[in-house]
Amino acid sequence: MATVLKNARFKGDQKDRNIINYELVFVPIIWTRHFYVVCFNIKHHRVDVLDNSAVEDKLSIKDKYDGWVEKMHTAFANYLRLKKHLKHKIMKWAPVVKQKMEWRTTPNVVDCGIFTMRHMETYMGHIVGWTCGLTKEDASNQLRKDS
Repeated sequence: MATVLKNARFKGDQKDRNIINYELVFVPIIWTRHFYVVCFNIKHHRVDVLDNSAVEDKLSIKDKYDGWVEKMHTAFANYLRLKKHLKHKIMKWAPVVKQKMEWRTTPNVVDCGIFTMRHMETYMGHIVGWTCGLTKEDASNQLRKDS
């Protein structure tokens, strides 16, 4: 994380490179050919999983993502501790929440990268009132794609 912030080309002050100045940290993940986002929501003291897929919704987060969300959570909390972030203890014990957006899909297995980009562009830390500009796949959308 430090390397990413250090090498980022900010036009602003050097203070912009300090993790203490961030409320949301987005990490795009690709696992078994599926993209999703882990958002460390420092602002609201939780870890948000932003995934367009509603497949396997009954599985626990640990089972659905094969433990990768927990590994990222632990690594991020350790990073905050090393940087002496005031909320490192809060984030260590922050709940992991799989956000259930109305546009989540089950049949669509090819557009997860587009959903991931839109989620990172538009998510502001809360789901109420959030729209990413994409809609839920339905049968008529799938038919148009197939033709």
